[in-house]
Amino acid sequence: MKKNILISVIAVFVALISVTTALALNVGNAANSVASHQVSSEEYNENPTPIYTANETENANNFVSEDKCIANIAKTNTSKIITKELKTWGQHVTDDKEEAINYQIDSNRMVRVIKTEFPDGLDTKAGFYDNAVLTSVFDAETGNLIESHVTGDYQGKSVPATSETTTLPDSASLSSDSLNILTENTNFQNHGFEVKALTEAVKLDKTAAVKKANESVGKQISTKAESITAVSAKFTDTETPVLPESNITLKDYPVWIVTYHGVTLQKQGMAGGTVYADQNVVIDANSGEVLETFSYSIK
Repeated sequence: MKKNILISVIAVFVALISVTTALALNVGNAANSVASHQVSSEEYNENPTPIYTANETENANNFVSEDKCIANIAKTNTSKIITKELKTWGQHVTDDKEEAINYQIDSNRMVRVIKTEFPDGLDTKAGFYDNAVLTSVFDAETGNLIESHVTGDYQGKSVPATSETTTLPDSASLSSDSLNILTENTNFQNHGFEVKALTEAVKLDKTAAVKKANESVGKQISTKAESITAVSAKFTDTETPVLPESNITLKDYPVWIVTYHGVTLQKQGMAGGTVYADQNVVIDANSGEVLETFSYSIK
């Protein structure tokens, strides 16, 4: 009798294990069928860590030189530097009355703000500016161009460039955001992605890439993001190198990676709810095709 009871108990125990395993496999398969790179179910965080962290206490001698930054600014025979300042990002935002908030840069991050005057005008992809002033903001520690913008008398897009004008290059007008945004992001690295500097010319510029990405993610994401960055790079996906139903291999592939920082997404799987995350759209830098989209929660 005891033997029969023992056998029955073991049978029930094995059955329970089988049911539990089957449920676990079904849940896992259901979740994995949604996307190859899913949003993590980590907790919501309203204060993500900036990519460019505070460094106002660093010795200024350790920063990239002023001359090296100036060497990367567009020039003409008549252009001249009118101001050169080393200040915190927060002070720059206040001084230049910037309205957009960039959560990727700590307010106490040191930057070099260099303003260049173009009395004969400056031709940009947005149009021609007469009596233009170009403001270039470089990260003082790395020398990366963080942002640039032009002010002046806007003349529209039909004004032809002459020998007395200059066309603002991509590095200052529609330039890629810093590659460091991705290389210093542990979430990005931990998902099996690798990026290198893109040096060759591509057909798609930053504005077109962001437009393509906006169309892909929709207004709910593009208009609610705390900030949007677009980085041109040679992209490698070590987890899914070959795109399904295509002959594209994502190894050192020229792309734009458009990231929507700080968006609220629906969690995958049965649990439901939302997660605070970065949404990334990888776009072919020549064809404009959306290659893949992936997200990860941020802390």
